[in-house]
Amino acid sequence: MGKYTSAGLYYLKSLFIKKSTLGESHPDYAATLANLGNLYGDMGDYSKAESYYMESLRIRKEVLGETHPDYAGSLNNLGALYAEMGNYSKAESYCLESLRICKEVLGESHPDYVASLNNLGVLYKIMGDYSKAESYYMESLRICKEVLGETHPGYVASLNNLGAL
Repeated sequence: MGKYTSAGLYYLKSLFIKKSTLGESHPDYAATLANLGNLYGDMGDYSKAESYYMESLRIRKEVLGETHPDYAGSLNNLGALYAEMGNYSKAESYCLESLRICKEVLGESHPDYVASLNNLGVLYKIMGDYSKAESYYMESLRICKEVLGETHPGYVASLNNLGAL
């Protein structure tokens, strides 16, 4: 809805309650930090977004470990943020690590793996490496077709990405 100030206040209240009741090492606290990172990224405040994402990543690494899907999600968030900031080497590093974890832990037919493929495709498109972008988009399309079918929104999104490329 674009009500960033209200959203921020709700997230901060949620963060305070989770900190008070669950503690700063709880995965739910880390999830709210990630949500705040998303909010500030959407608002273009990349410094705040990065700070919240990094704190969420640190907690998830500490509490859940480096092979947990939520940790991979934090890496993916940072990758997308760095891509938006134009720091492509950091973006690529985080996105590739997220993809590796998703593949290893969730498997190649999981939606998070497919999302990671698409994110890498977007990154390589931005970087002007169209052959790499196409490769990631095609793999995403193949998996979506096999797992979800040709009428699923994920398949359609993959087609759209290829068309835009």
